[in-house]
Amino acid sequence: MKTNLHLFRRTKELEQKIDDFFDKLSEAAEVYRWAVRIYLQEGLNEKFKAGLDRVNAVESDADQLRRQIEKQSTGCQPFHWYRFPVPRQLWEPLSAYPSCKV
Repeated sequence: MKTNLHLFRRTKELEQKIDDFFDKLSEAAEVYRWAVRIYLQEGLNEKFKAGLDRVNAVESDADQLRRQIEKQSTGCQPFHWYRFPVPRQLWEPLSAYPSCKV
């Protein structure tokens, strides 16, 4: 029974990382939208540059999460739990794994 609990804990951790990854993508999109709005209203200025720097930082965090997800998951099965299409940036790198049927 203890093994099953360990299995579910790992599954929950992976699910949390996937959720965090999607949160980072959403955050990056929102900050990018804000930065573009600033650019269109005020032109190229420090607020716009700060927004782009924030987008780069959030995307970097998302990339680290993606690598952790790739490393932790086996056979791509966790991604099939979701009932919506998985973004290309998630499944494309995983297609390199022989056990992954994407």
